[in-house]
Amino acid sequence: MYDSLIDRLIDLAIEEDIATGDITTNAIIPVHAKAVAEMKAKADGVISGLEIAKQVFERFEKDIVWEPLVTDGTAVKKGISSCASKPATARYFVGSVYH
Repeated sequence: MYDSLIDRLIDLAIEEDIATGDITTNAIIPVHAKAVAEMKAKADGVISGLEIAKQVFERFEKDIVWEPLVTDGTAVKKGISSCASKPATARYFVGSVYH
């Protein structure tokens, strides 16, 4: 039951924020560029929502390899990596708006 609600909320957020595309990403990152993406904590806190974050990023990049480095509920310090994913293309970085 919740899966369809989560999917709908993700779709609505994407539609509202980037329905016309991400101008910055389109301007500075070549379409076929590949990278390894890493998420770092912006501040001290507790990690939550990694599975939801994965679902958001999968909307932009189906073939990512999602590697959580911690689990939900883990206390982290600012700058600590919570996950990595690869390969990431320019479309993937559009999803970074939601992390």
